Amino acid sequence: MQKHFKLFATAAILTISVARPADARQDEQLWTSASANVKLSDTWRLSQEFTARFSNRRNGLYEIEGVTLLGYKLSNSVTIAGGYVHNPQFSEGDFTVLGPRLITTT
Repeated sequence: MQKHFKLFATAAILTISVARPADARQDEQLWTSASANVKLSDTWRLSQEFTARFSNRRNGLYEIEGVTLLGYKLSNSVTIAGGYVHNPQFSEGDFTVLGPRLITTT
């Protein structure tokens, strides 16, 4: 019984690992990104990043992500930051959902 379970578990893992790359090859995607960082003072930084994602499966643009962060440098090795993510999503060029969220990071 235990031998059969090990064989089944091994087969399941191999099937999952083989199936994932096949799915990825069926959807060509293009991700573009641009970012800028501005030094506001010796301790304050502002950063902005935009990412646009395009997919064949979703017939074009499917996501735009804009991230704005304001960071404060506590020391040479520690900076804390907080900001906002604006994340509208699309399907075949039509707006579907907006995923805004506040973020913090160290």
